[in-house]
Amino acid sequence: MTYRSPPPRYRGSPARHFDKENLFRSPNHLNKMNQSIQTPFKELANSPSKLEDQAYMRKRIEEETYKAKQLKMLNSTLILRLKETTAEWEASKRLCSEAEARIIELRHKTEALEACLHDKDVDLVSVSKELARQQKANEELRQHAHELDELRIEVLALRESKHKLLADMEGLQYEKDHEVQHWRALAEQARTADSDEMVQLRQKVSSLRAEQEEVRRELQLVTEKKDAIAQTLDRVFAETRTYRNACQTKDQQYASVCAENTELKRKREELLRDIDALKRQIEALTQELDDTHQRSTLLYKLKSLLSGLLSLFGGSA
Repeated sequence: MTYRSPPPRYRGSPARHFDKENLFRSPNHLNKMNQSIQTPFKELANSPSKLEDQAYMRKRIEEETYKAKQLKMLNSTLILRLKETTAEWEASKRLCSEAEARIIELRHKTEALEACLHDKDVDLVSVSKELARQQKANEELRQHAHELDELRIEVLALRESKHKLLADMEGLQYEKDHEVQHWRALAEQARTADSDEMVQLRQKVSSLRAEQEEVRRELQLVTEKKDAIAQTLDRVFAETRTYRNACQTKDQQYASVCAENTELKRKREELLRDIDALKRQIEALTQELDDTHQRSTLLYKLKSLLSGLLSLFGGSA
């Protein structure tokens, strides 16, 4: 029985087959790539000359070690990008808190004006005009609340895509575990030929499993941070709905107002200017939330990078 050299397509360093375009390849090629990874191992296991192919098997294990290191580097880059996105979310949270404090301050001013309304008599025509302007402002607030509801729907869609990504990662984890078990079986069969080399191979397999566990823990941290951000958005939406209901209650109270003096008109004009400033702040906050939604496409990039990593495995095979 003679030694058979590996086919030409398995020779060379894995870096020779690396292509940046493979990082953005569609995940629809997952089954084909898995088959391309598993086929050489099946051929090696079924080969009658597997004791003579130890050099080829060691070379394949070195290639798998190199791929695992590349996977660790990619995951470190993704974690760094996630930290940057988390900092931006914290900035948006602070802006929301400032807007809420401003809303509470305006609410106190409105309550003070309502206390003055009971002691003053005004012209009904001027009160009707003020009420019409107030209703217009409330309509704008309702429109902003509707936009926030649409943003919540988009966040829910993003959360669903995250669950799909986790399912894909679990499938990849199962395939990697199966591959490691296959390597262990090959190492056990070849231990009778060269025990020292088999010990080294077993150590390399153990290091690969340790790196794989580290990647799994990092992915779990990413998932927990994304859930915390989604909970923060839900709380902001609930507070916005509470404020909208309070505005509707104020509209019903204003319907019973009969009069207002000249000093009250001046104060109400100041309040309207404050409300306009608050509206501009809410528009700025809405724009920042839209920007944050655009940055939240990090999950899609993560999925593309993982698909590219699978393509790297397939290209090396």
